[in-house]
Amino acid sequence: MLSLSVQGRRAGLLSQIEQDVLDDGKPIGSALRRCMLLGSRTGSSQLREWATLELKGYPVPAEVPDYRVIAAGLHLDAVTGRAIIKGQPISSRSLPDFVAEHVSERLPLTQAVDELEALAARFEDSGEYLKLAPPMAAEIASYMNYQIGDPYQQIQAIYWSVHPSVIRGVLGQVRTVLTEFVAELRAAVGESEELPSPGQTNDGPPGWSSTGTTSCCPRNWRILSASCATRTSRAGHWPPENPGAMALSRPDPRSPRR
Repeated sequence: MLSLSVQGRRAGLLSQIEQDVLDDGKPIGSALRRCMLLGSRTGSSQLREWATLELKGYPVPAEVPDYRVIAAGLHLDAVTGRAIIKGQPISSRSLPDFVAEHVSERLPLTQAVDELEALAARFEDSGEYLKLAPPMAAEIASYMNYQIGDPYQQIQAIYWSVHPSVIRGVLGQVRTVLTEFVAELRAAVGESEELPSPGQTNDGPPGWSSTGTTSCCPRNWRILSASCATRTSRAGHWPPENPGAMALSRPDPRSPRR
């Protein structure tokens, strides 16, 4: 009797995921945790890895799926002798050369889905945009202020500005990717409550692979008003593993300013 009960719980796992993913009022994390179990029980390392990355966040060496890459404008806050500037749009070409080649208006979101849910809810309530700072933003601003050479004109912050609805859109994409995967499994097994076979689950959700797709942008942004977990950069990406090796300190006064 016990073995039948256990088998019944296992057999209903796909249906439980199906119910969770179709319930827009339930956080997507619930369905993803069941996906981890489904990947474990069917021997699908791909499914288990994808669900784990979505739940824990994508570390820097991992490649972020395209559906997590958003368009985000760069902005700065500054003060001048006569004005306070907030949210001035800028181009990445306005940044120092050694930064501009690594920072663009394509921003991968690496955070765990639960964290993204909390961020979206927090900023929806306040009606504000998220300000996501690139790595070493304070040092970049200091370098640019020195290059400007005007003590009455100072850059105070550099950041990406993101509306919370964009974060909701990314969470919706995660839900859609999982819905597509569940629909494929349901088409394969029909109305049966048997677990899918390893071959049916091992490809993982559509649009994702363990080799990933995105590698052009910095992953370890932080929220200006709340520090996120520190992440270590990959060689060849901004910021460098050894920031001291970069010329972020004041340059030789004899060298011309741009």
